[in-house]
Amino acid sequence: MESTIETNGGSAPQASRNKVGALDLFVALGGVAILVGLAFEWSGGSGASGYEGISVLRVFLVLVALAGLALPIVLASTRKSDVPVIWEATLAPVASIFLVIVAVKVILPPEGGVGVGMLVAAAGLLVLSVSCWNALSRES
Repeated sequence: MESTIETNGGSAPQASRNKVGALDLFVALGGVAILVGLAFEWSGGSGASGYEGISVLRVFLVLVALAGLALPIVLASTRKSDVPVIWEATLAPVASIFLVIVAVKVILPPEGGVGVGMLVAAAGLLVLSVSCWNALSRES
């Protein structure tokens, strides 16, 4: 049962929220946590946020966070069932790789220590990657 919206004599499918599950919302929550983590102090004592001083890692973290935020939107707006699976199958390993990179930075902190922003971003990556892997396992 799909609801439609009338537009100039035709009808267009309306996005349904029932395709977006709890795991998909956790992926988006992980994306939000990454962006919030980048806004706080990234390394202890420096006072600089993760957005200051553009580095390759931070650019990719923003891209991973935005991809996580976009997942529920893609799920709700697509009619094809393979697009979300491809999205999750791409995002899960990429997020896991960056989780390992940030975890190494937390375990072997830079000069000055680890800031709260790095910890929040690491937690966001953990939530995002675990949720993506679990969402993928539900598809099989």
